[in-house]
Amino acid sequence: MRGMAGFDSELQPALGSRPIRAIFKIKLLGLTTIGALFWLLELVSPFDRPVAITIVIAFPALLAVAIVSRDGPIPRWLLQLALAVDALALTVGIHFGGGVDNVSAPALYTIIIGMAGLLLAPGDTFRITAVIVILYDGLVLLEWAGLLPHQVSYSRPPHRQVSTVVALDLYLMLLAWIVSYAVTQVRHMYQQLEDQRREAVHGLAHDLKNPLSVVTGYTQLLRHAGDAERQTYIEAVEHAAAQALDLVTNIVDAAAVQHRPFRAQLAPLRIEDMIAEVTARHRLAAQRAGVAVIAEIDGAMPSVEMDRQLVSRAVGNLLSNAIKYGKRGGTVRLRVQELDGDAVIEVCDEGPGIPPDEQARLFEKYSRTSSAGDKEGSGLGLFIVRRIAEAHQGAVSVRSEPGQGAAFQLRLPLTCRGAPL
Repeated sequence: MRGMAGFDSELQPALGSRPIRAIFKIKLLGLTTIGALFWLLELVSPFDRPVAITIVIAFPALLAVAIVSRDGPIPRWLLQLALAVDALALTVGIHFGGGVDNVSAPALYTIIIGMAGLLLAPGDTFRITAVIVILYDGLVLLEWAGLLPHQVSYSRPPHRQVSTVVALDLYLMLLAWIVSYAVTQVRHMYQQLEDQRREAVHGLAHDLKNPLSVVTGYTQLLRHAGDAERQTYIEAVEHAAAQALDLVTNIVDAAAVQHRPFRAQLAPLRIEDMIAEVTARHRLAAQRAGVAVIAEIDGAMPSVEMDRQLVSRAVGNLLSNAIKYGKRGGTVRLRVQELDGDAVIEVCDEGPGIPPDEQARLFEKYSRTSSAGDKEGSGLGLFIVRRIAEAHQGAVSVRSEPGQGAAFQLRLPLTCRGAPL
């Protein structure tokens, strides 16, 4: 699967220009605040090197201004330069603050590494970290050799200084790896969701086009149809319209259960009546797919408290999938039984089956399996089934082996208070 443009690229920033500008606006505000506070303190109690410290603050601020005010895409080299200047300014600040004896200031390097991981590609994170390591090690070496004045009296012998530098170098490189790995994983997960969403939108558009074309075609034929043909055409239009409505309802339901609480509206329900209604609604679809639908109810089921509309929708989604993926000339069985205080509704098909490693994510939003082949779909039907089952304090599961069909089992408590989705 190809990554999102710029995520793994070494040629451009990972984020878009707008979030990058927002980040550097915050950075510019922070640097401006630091500079203002510094000069207020300078007026009260003068520092030794106010001009040098001001320059240290000014250079990163100027680059932040250049990024914030730039129109269009922000080039990768400019971000690299900004972070490198940040590293240089911090190193100069560490020099003024005591060099290797300042053990707390180097922790600020972690902010620069974090920004590199967020803004640039993984390789850039290691490059910026390498620049930081070179700058810091070079500073300590120059001070130790006397080529740069050490601002405070050395409090530790040289071997302790070396141990500090080595430990800091290892820590920074390890941090760069952790940041790169974590950010890459987050971007990969986001890309997977984006690909699933894009595939779902494509499938929805394709699936809507088919029934709407059928509606349009048969509507035109109805104008000149005789009495014998009229009923057939009307059934075809009804079936196509129901397909389109199911698709749209899936989208609406998925948005509803994700963004606001939803509670099942419980009322007495005869499962036999609901099953008969769902089966009748999918009769024409089964005929067109060449699949026989057989409903099997184990004895007389008691009247239960359920949301008729939601449960009917869940069973309809399972039955629709079974018809879609079932074997032409085969059978789809819809079994209903009472088991351990639950109403168990099982829908079995004779289709291609589902690989075991894909079953765990089958009920996730926009999930599509490899066994779906060229059959289009939104990837929302089973997600809706799971949320409806949860609203009734129930559950949905699947049993399947490749080439041996699939059996989806919806378990709903016979006594249910309803749970918010």
